[in-house]
Amino acid sequence: MTRIPSFLFLLAILHCSLYIQAQQTDAGIKPREILFETNSGYQDLKSTTKTVFVSYILPEKITAGQFYEKRRMIIEEFMAGVNFASESAVLTIEQFWNGIKVQQCIIKGTLRGAPEFAADQNRPLAIRTQVRREDGPVSAATLRNHSYWQTDFEGTTFFGQGDEYSWGNTVVDLQKDVLVEWKYTWSTENCHFYFDHLKVDF
Repeated sequence: MTRIPSFLFLLAILHCSLYIQAQQTDAGIKPREILFETNSGYQDLKSTTKTVFVSYILPEKITAGQFYEKRRMIIEEFMAGVNFASESAVLTIEQFWNGIKVQQCIIKGTLRGAPEFAADQNRPLAIRTQVRREDGPVSAATLRNHSYWQTDFEGTTFFGQGDEYSWGNTVVDLQKDVLVEWKYTWSTENCHFYFDHLKVDF
């Protein structure tokens, strides 16, 4: 029996791999790309009134295009920080698409079973969100999202939580550009939400 030289075998595998990649490209599947990224310094956000702290535009060619047609996921990653004045303080951040609330994170100084809280610590806060089209026509599409956050306090390990605000019950019109706004509010005075950076990819 004739044996195929190993380099020819590897060459055949490479050819098949490149063929598959070409077919995917032809089918309109693109690599992930950055849609928005902040590049300014941090903001020290202390308001107890709901306030926009970052916004960007999702163009209609994306919302009505592969986001709708291919159910491609939009991912947001925040680099931030937090300082709770008291154990009872709560930071709420919410995302709106053209004025419609589609996501939220409710961030508390303590969680059941978490280590003891101490006030006035500047701690890192990492937030990641994921959103995709769930159902419906492009003019009244429903969304599904997952939101995660984590932080820590002195001498403890990281802890946080995940939540799902929209599970196919939030309706948005994807036939036009979407103004995305993130708003925050503190439940009490003398707290700090340090917003450093947001990266959005698709």
